[in-house]
Amino acid sequence: MKLKITIMLIGLIALTIFAETGRTAVFLRMPVGWKQTAMGGCGVAIGGEANSGWFNPAALQMFKGWGGSSGYSQLALDRWFYYISAAGNLRDEAAVALTWVHADAGNIDGRDISGNHTGMLDYGEEAIFMTFSKVVTKEFTIGGNAKYVQTDLHEIRSYVAGFDVGAHLRLLRGQVQVGASYSNIAMEHQWDSKGIYGSSSGTTTDEPIAGYARVGAAYSPRELPSTITAEIGLRDA
Repeated sequence: MKLKITIMLIGLIALTIFAETGRTAVFLRMPVGWKQTAMGGCGVAIGGEANSGWFNPAALQMFKGWGGSSGYSQLALDRWFYYISAAGNLRDEAAVALTWVHADAGNIDGRDISGNHTGMLDYGEEAIFMTFSKVVTKEFTIGGNAKYVQTDLHEIRSYVAGFDVGAHLRLLRGQVQVGASYSNIAMEHQWDSKGIYGSSSGTTTDEPIAGYARVGAAYSPRELPSTITAEIGLRDA
């Protein structure tokens, strides 16, 4: 088993991401896959997995053959995170993948302003995305995701479609890998509570999903079965 040595410069790991309040769809920045999670959430420069498109769609090109991966995590405060991916390489010229990701929480007490119990609330978020990567040169690939995101908050549902883009470069016969991606292009939730509270009391609110840029590099020396990687992640304001 390869030893994974991670140097994390700037990034968000699971606890930090889910602790972030006041923003929608933060689960889209949760790391998926045991390898990327063990490496502190770094994944933009590391390819070769069926779920690589979650971090960088261009890095999917390094996945060989046909296969898949799946996993789940139980987080603090009775929260759950699941994913499943299926991918295939097309004659080493392109690669495709389909991934489903789900996040939810357990029983949530609903209470009014006086603290009286009003019932149990449901919460869940889904993301389904198709990844495509294409070889430009032997060392350089580009890729993109087309994705659908749905959020259910009790009786309110919002859904949106958008895109991710990425690029991946391999140098020194693959020992050095460089990746960059930008996620959540043209994505904005619309919350409409008129179906619950009526047209007089209900409101319609638009809430953009913050774009997220990643840039990273990885080094895998041939003499030592290890990988050193660093990644920077920046979220739109």
